[in-house]
Amino acid sequence: MIFPELLAPLCAAAVLLPSILYAQDPDQGQAPAKPDDPAVAALLAKMAERRGAVVGRELSIAAEGGYEVTFEGVKGVVAKGGLRELFAGATLARSTSDMGQWGAMEKGLHGDVVWEIDPQMGAKVLRGDAAAASRRYFAMLRGDDPRRLYRRIEKTGSEVLTGEEVTVLRMTTDDDHADTWYVAADGTVARIDTALPAPESADAAFGMRDLMDAQISFADWQQVDGRRYPKRRILAMGKARVISTWETVAFGDAIAPAKFALPEAVAKLKNAPLQPASDADGKATWQVVERQAQPVASIRVRVKASEIGTQLAILLPEVAMHLNAVGAQPAGPPFSRHHGQKDGEVDLEAGMPVQKPFEEKGRVKNGELPAGKAVTGWHVGPYDKLTLAHEALAAHLAGNKMKARGGVWEVYWTDPGMVPDPAKWKTQLFAPIE
Repeated sequence: MIFPELLAPLCAAAVLLPSILYAQDPDQGQAPAKPDDPAVAALLAKMAERRGAVVGRELSIAAEGGYEVTFEGVKGVVAKGGLRELFAGATLARSTSDMGQWGAMEKGLHGDVVWEIDPQMGAKVLRGDAAAASRRYFAMLRGDDPRRLYRRIEKTGSEVLTGEEVTVLRMTTDDDHADTWYVAADGTVARIDTALPAPESADAAFGMRDLMDAQISFADWQQVDGRRYPKRRILAMGKARVISTWETVAFGDAIAPAKFALPEAVAKLKNAPLQPASDADGKATWQVVERQAQPVASIRVRVKASEIGTQLAILLPEVAMHLNAVGAQPAGPPFSRHHGQKDGEVDLEAGMPVQKPFEEKGRVKNGELPAGKAVTGWHVGPYDKLTLAHEALAAHLAGNKMKARGGVWEVYWTDPGMVPDPAKWKTQLFAPIE
């Protein structure tokens, strides 16, 4: 149903920086670590001196560069673009990843609110264990002294990385989460093994868990404004590998507060309670959202209900091949929309979102998924059970006296080639309402 070459750029790029969530400052209530081993204490002091981390938390940092993403099972570079990171002390941060035709992935920290805007899934402000992991990740990027982040630090051995012997340090937080740092004799951090949250779009498409094992490697350390900074960073997370290369890095320059302002969509969510995708019985939790109009490339046909699956396997590749032929690229996962049923046939539309209208040919036409209010929810499981989700959606509309204004559509997020278990396939349903 899904084609890896369409989803991989969006969802692999989505792991450029893991989801950044809502939490308290990790320094609050956490006493700095004081290792008993003098050799470990000396190495930590050397780390702080080499990086300038003792005072680094208080400084502004502005870094600009680019990234490339590769994804296991997909040939070549699946996504690349510009990347910018801004920090002002420990409480303000913003990251913007340019994802080309897919839009921009934005993440930020504004006091006690940590947020993300996924160009496909929208804004989110979350709470939970992933929050602490994201806070630590921000601190790692800033170059904070790890003694501020962990309760206990101990040596567990040594290894050889890229031809150099490094000390292996196990660092444990107040809540007993443990990260592993690999540090060279001169105090240079070579790698950090941790667990990081994956963005929702990557979770939906490739089955990534909320917290996944990750390796963050640092390379090409250079002197910048009197401090050492890694001009190259490699993040390996799940099947994705992201290489970030910085062209410019500046410390201490004033950054306008507006650069860190909460986007309107995030501001609306920051005090809202969490909305789970499903209840305790696994039934979809329906939500009302406000959508922007979405241009699409699609084919509209009449087919027997029993032949929908077979037809989608024909229609979606046909749309994709035409977009490729005219140089237009999809702007999201494939969809199908049911406009009605008559005489045993379904009025079916199937296609791909696009950034803007394209050159039509044959039965591939420009179209639009409508703006305005819509009820949305998730079906998790095989496609042949989607009928049950549609019945539940219809019951929800009727029970809440909501009036539909057009056909329901399905968005096929999961790539079965990457997630072979049908029980984990995720399909998002939308029903436009008045």
